[in-house]
Amino acid sequence: MCAPEPAGRVRLTRRIKFAWATVLFIMLSAAVQSVHAESPALDIALHQDKTLLNPVLSYTLDAGSATSPTGLSELQPEWLPAGEDIINFGFESRTLWLRLRLYNSNTVATTRFISIEHPILNEVDYFRVDPTGKIVEEVHTGDQRPFSSRPIESRHFVFPVTVKAGSAAWIYFRIKSDSSLQAPVWLSSPTEFYAHAQLDIVQHTMYAGVMLAMVLYNMFLLMSLRERVYFYYVMFVFSSLLAQVCLTGLWSGFVAPGATGLQDTLLRISVPALPLFSCLFARHFLRLKVTAPRFDILFLVAAIASAAVLLAGFFVSYKITILAAILLILLTSASCLTVGPYLWIKGNTMARFYTLAWAGVMIAVFVFMLTRFNIIPRTFLTENSPPIGSALEAILLSFALADRLNQERRRRYESQKALLTETQHRRAAEASLYRQALYHHRLQIPNRAFLETWFQRNVSADSKLMICLLHFSRFHEVNKTLGHGKADQMLLALCERLDARAANLSGVVRLDSLDVADRPGQGIANFICSVEGATFAILIQPPARFMNADTPSTDETLLDSDSAFVTNTLGELGQLVSEFAEPFESGELVVELGAVAGVAACPVHADRMEPLLQKAQIAVDASSRMNHALTLFSEEINPYNERRLSLAGDLRKAIADNTLTLAFQPKITASSSKIDSIEALLRWHHPQHGFIGPDEFIPVAEQTGIIHWLTDWVLKTALQSLAVLHGQGFDLKVAVNISAVNLRERDFAARLAKALAEHDMPASCLILEVTESAMMIDPERACEVLDELHDMGVSLSIDDFGTGYSSLSYIKRLPVQEIKLDRSFVMELDGSNDDRVIVETTIRMAHALDLKIVAEGVETKTAFELLASMGCDVLQGYYMSRPIPLADLSTLLTTSRGHFQHKPSGPSSVG
Repeated sequence: MCAPEPAGRVRLTRRIKFAWATVLFIMLSAAVQSVHAESPALDIALHQDKTLLNPVLSYTLDAGSATSPTGLSELQPEWLPAGEDIINFGFESRTLWLRLRLYNSNTVATTRFISIEHPILNEVDYFRVDPTGKIVEEVHTGDQRPFSSRPIESRHFVFPVTVKAGSAAWIYFRIKSDSSLQAPVWLSSPTEFYAHAQLDIVQHTMYAGVMLAMVLYNMFLLMSLRERVYFYYVMFVFSSLLAQVCLTGLWSGFVAPGATGLQDTLLRISVPALPLFSCLFARHFLRLKVTAPRFDILFLVAAIASAAVLLAGFFVSYKITILAAILLILLTSASCLTVGPYLWIKGNTMARFYTLAWAGVMIAVFVFMLTRFNIIPRTFLTENSPPIGSALEAILLSFALADRLNQERRRRYESQKALLTETQHRRAAEASLYRQALYHHRLQIPNRAFLETWFQRNVSADSKLMICLLHFSRFHEVNKTLGHGKADQMLLALCERLDARAANLSGVVRLDSLDVADRPGQGIANFICSVEGATFAILIQPPARFMNADTPSTDETLLDSDSAFVTNTLGELGQLVSEFAEPFESGELVVELGAVAGVAACPVHADRMEPLLQKAQIAVDASSRMNHALTLFSEEINPYNERRLSLAGDLRKAIADNTLTLAFQPKITASSSKIDSIEALLRWHHPQHGFIGPDEFIPVAEQTGIIHWLTDWVLKTALQSLAVLHGQGFDLKVAVNISAVNLRERDFAARLAKALAEHDMPASCLILEVTESAMMIDPERACEVLDELHDMGVSLSIDDFGTGYSSLSYIKRLPVQEIKLDRSFVMELDGSNDDRVIVETTIRMAHALDLKIVAEGVETKTAFELLASMGCDVLQGYYMSRPIPLADLSTLLTTSRGHFQHKPSGPSSVG
């Protein structure tokens, strides 16, 4: 065993340890104090506006490898005050450290933005340190790091700092860059920062816009004239724009934020490209080989040197490339400033703008360099002098190119004058022949030949358009009465008015691009075309709002008769035709011209102009025949359709022979299950074709004018059947569907009153059902007829509600008592939550407007009970009864005592 140490030696050892601990504590305290050495603090509560932080900013240059404030403190650097000027060390390879202290005297936490407004700094590290020296927040960013690393999206480096009430914050920045090492540090409130940032973006966008405009304009000249001078100029302006975009940080910030390092590569290219293309431009623009051979050699050498620097930039360091390029820029600029005045003095007029352009840009660069060396203060003009100067230079050089182009044109003018005169005479003759062939010889508007030529040139296989033929059926009477001279004057006035009105149509096509001054017709535009006589054509293409980019419309959907585009177009055309159906005033004359129109669609009805015009003419004839203002072509109205011709004649015969029949479908009151009304449904069993549905023969009747007698037959037969039921003791009402044509017949209400009187039936026993679409064809006339029927005591119902384009807000203005939900909402009611919501909402809204609700298409007990629970007033459908003959209806009413009884299963098969 070892002998124990003496007690004195133990005490000595303890004293030595205590001394080392004391020294270590003092050293640590000194290190902490060196980190937070007292320096002036900025009270951020007192600074809302943008403030330069130099008064509270200290800096030091670190040649070592410190990457954090803690590592820096170990080096015990000497902190120097920034002073009043912005820190600028030029091309400095050492690391710049900045330090400042912020204080918040507010009673609440305050946020400020610190921005370092020099965008081409490779590394910018932000540190926030607490009083103990601990780093509580750090951000690492720079133009060589991803743009996403920046706390605030900006072309500068912006860091939000929030200081609690009554607290202070120590902020450190570590900055390193291969380019000019500058650190303009500013403090601003978020509102002030974003206001300046927005103005900053606007300014740079304006600059970029001017430069791009110069590039595109001269690129167009380059493609037109194929001269190298324009190529050199375009490349010079583009290099200037690219250099400015990179130097201002817009490239790494907004153009390509994800391309780290690309900005330096672009600067290696764009900066040497400036002297290269400026030298090449000067040699060719000023023709230095002829006007100043010695300067030509100088510019050639400078161009070669610039090209060498540009190529070397891919292999040598960034710093060497930029410095060499700057020296070449200074040399080139001095040469440009010398050669311009030299040639100007010698009488070379092209040197004027050239000299002014280079003088402006050199002054701007000189001012900018003075700010960088802190010789003159930084202002808006001095900070933005390079882009202002380069934009001014680009504009002035464009003027110089334009002046050069004008001089060349002036030299060629005399030699081309005779040829130009001859060409003008030839073109005038061609234009005259063109007008004679393609324009109406009196009206000077496009004719049918023009229309066919336009169609061949402008309409492709996937084009969609509609053609409207507007015919003035009584204009021949004007010719016979007034003579052709006055008739032509009236037709010209009519065309002017029609053209002005057609110009306001949605999607109307202008048929050619000739100016009014090029034709003898004054005041006539090109929205109409003379087809023949008093018939004019208008072309309509689908406006953008009807073209869905996500689900492209096919011909069958976009040009379907009930599509939004077709409905909108027919509505506008209908209003136009109605206006021209009114008496036309021409001078002292007021003439009824009888305007009717027909519409056909391409490619649904035809894909060539000749058959398209034929189809539109068929629609015009149908309008005249049926007393319609406007008709859309369909095969049902085509008189050359064999089956349609046959059906029209057979239907007229069936009405006369009384071979049509009515079927009746009961309508049940949901609250009492009582059968209190029926609907009369027309049936036609053709002797050759068998059963023909109303969807086929009703349009034939409407378009051939037979609907007039067909409606009268249905009304008389329905009232006669109702009289029989009343005689049997069944107090019912009967519902009858009427056509849109009936709503335009001025004597319809009188004929109905006569039918009621013949069968001794009160008007209250009759319900007339009319569809939404029928009312929307001519809403004003429809309202007049409905008001007359309402005054008679006839009940009115809106059929197929929900499938048209009206709404409850429109319906409430009509004299209707009920609306009839379309079967499409009812048939899937028990399985579709969407239909259930629509139906329930409609019922509540209708009741709020004091309207009765009828639901058709009820085919299940579930739907019956669901609708009843929703408060639906009247139910109709196969579940209760199919449409049945009068005798079967009488039996049903007798056996059920006028009340509906639920069946044990499935839909009812009665009838």
